[in-house]
Amino acid sequence: MHDDPIVDEIHKIREQLLEEHGGLDGYVAHLQKMQEQMKDRVVSREPRRPIATTRKIS
Repeated sequence: MHDDPIVDEIHKIREQLLEEHGGLDGYVAHLQKMQEQMKDRVVSREPRRPIATTRKIS
């Protein structure tokens, strides 16, 4: 497997964020708090209806 410096950097940053917020639950709580604070910037859309197909699922 090849070493990719970009992937390595992303993994390093992810570990730093998790450590900073006390794990995954803390990071999710942080994101939810940010989302609440920035309601005017968060865009949500109605879910799209599934596309009807004639393909059989086997």
